Amino acid sequence: MNKYVKIVGCIAAISITATACTGSNQSSSNTPANNAAANSSAAMSNTEIRMTDDVDIDDDANPGQKKALENTQRYLNGPVGFSYEGLRDQLQYEGFPEEDIRYALDEADIDWEDQAVKQARAYKDADAALSNDDIYDKLISEKFTPEDARFGVASLG
Repeated sequence: MNKYVKIVGCIAAISITATACTGSNQSSSNTPANNAAANSSAAMSNTEIRMTDDVDIDDDANPGQKKALENTQRYLNGPVGFSYEGLRDQLQYEGFPEEDIRYALDEADIDWEDQAVKQARAYKDADAALSNDDIYDKLISEKFTPEDARFGVASLG
């Protein structure tokens, strides 16, 4: 795993942990996670990416499934994009059983092309010197499908 992926993963994990631990709707305006999100939002002002809406959690879902779905939504609404396999790997790393992961990924309204666009833009924002081929390779290394990776790169112009 390359250094950038580890850094992005750490930022995402810290952001999610901080959000989960505070339990409040107050915003702290000058945190690294908020700054990253603000920079990402500013860069994406020309083309809106649909954010994952909160989904209705099935009453029959067990607590683990509900938590996996909540974490999935937090990741998807964060400043970086996730591939299906990348998000699945993240939930596995967090210790969710396969049944809960499958539930979360099936129930969340995920547009994987939007996620590829978000991640391609995050790479371009982090290093404007990256070529489209470099960004494509990075997306593939993060387990985006070739089709989604091409879509993400094409969005850069």
